[in-house]
Amino acid sequence: MLLSPRLRRPVFIYSGNHVGGGEYLCLRRAECAVRLGLKPVIITSPGPMDEQYRRVARLLHVDAAIFNRPAFTPDMAEAIAEDLAALLGPEPSHIEVTGLPDSYFASLLARRLPDSDYSLLIIRPGTVLSRGWPTWSDLWPDPRRLLHALRGRKENGVLRALSAQGRILAVNQPCADDAARLASLPSIVAGIEPVIVPFAGVASAGASSAPYLLTVARIDGIMKAYVRGLVVAFATLREAHPSLRLKIVGDGTDRPATEALAARLGVASSVDFLGTLPPAALPELYVGAAAFVGMGTTACEAAMQGVPSVLALAYDGECRSPGCYGEPSVEGFGEVVPGQAKHPVAEVLRRLLADPALARQVAERGRVRAFAENHPDAATERMRLLLSRAPVVPAPHPYPLPKLRQLLRNVLRGYGSRRPLAREA
Repeated sequence: MLLSPRLRRPVFIYSGNHVGGGEYLCLRRAECAVRLGLKPVIITSPGPMDEQYRRVARLLHVDAAIFNRPAFTPDMAEAIAEDLAALLGPEPSHIEVTGLPDSYFASLLARRLPDSDYSLLIIRPGTVLSRGWPTWSDLWPDPRRLLHALRGRKENGVLRALSAQGRILAVNQPCADDAARLASLPSIVAGIEPVIVPFAGVASAGASSAPYLLTVARIDGIMKAYVRGLVVAFATLREAHPSLRLKIVGDGTDRPATEALAARLGVASSVDFLGTLPPAALPELYVGAAAFVGMGTTACEAAMQGVPSVLALAYDGECRSPGCYGEPSVEGFGEVVPGQAKHPVAEVLRRLLADPALARQVAERGRVRAFAENHPDAATERMRLLLSRAPVVPAPHPYPLPKLRQLLRNVLRGYGSRRPLAREA
């Protein structure tokens, strides 16, 4: 694609650098900018995603000790913003962040780059820009508000300001609605930016001697606690479908306990723990599955391959589901949406396994939705529209109440006198 002179430079600040859905969303959004002929910038702390980030973007680093949490003085933050602005140069930019303190640094940086502003991308429920400073007004009428503020849980007003400017993005409207509730706003009209799924074409199903269910997840027993619940559901489904298998792609600290659970339920010989596989190996597994159970990007990937994709709720050890991806009544991609039904996943799977016509209908509905919302082409067009918008005056962002112990540690480490605090990766 040709570079349009009307498009501002995209700068993504995602201070956490692990291997997870947020990091991959940042990566995919940077890839959309590349498809527009732009050179995006990712600002983060050093971590395991660096190599992948470098392939598509200019990468700038700030130490995690002062970037991942409010553990900086105002002078430190100003110095970081000055270092970043010097590295970036004065090109008009749109800065995208996902939370605090990313939004604070974005506000400082946007003021230093002419014709630049910033937006908040809400990627999960429970998003609130907190750590506002306590005031005497917090004592009345309920003194508990002061304790709440002292613990760093006071909303700082930035969400309200960004909403008024139309600078709120969200992976779905329920996440934006939840942020509005936490900020005591009647509503937030958000630009919807769903997760982005790379797509290289429909795979061919590999040879399989038996039908199987599939999940692809980090087996951590926390956010992906539903994997254990899926093993329990699988054991009940085996009674009506004795040839059915379960394939689990992924690894993590909870894998030994999950394997032990399968053994206790007497289904260990029918559960395949495949470990972590490269992305190129997944399409064939998706397309050969009778149904997929999971959340987030992998649920969308499965839907793109024409597989019934059953959403599992995050942090839910019982493995409950709001339904299948693509159903009109189902919102989100596995997060808990207030008021949305929660069904035992075994019930949803039982209907799909018993009715092939229903399974095909669910698969097609999910495929259509995934291409409309999650395909890189659709995401790139949304990115073009976002970057062509005229800038607004950057929303003011107060210095956040620091985490005192971590702030003291950084002061003792000499961060207050170090330069530079931001650097090329």
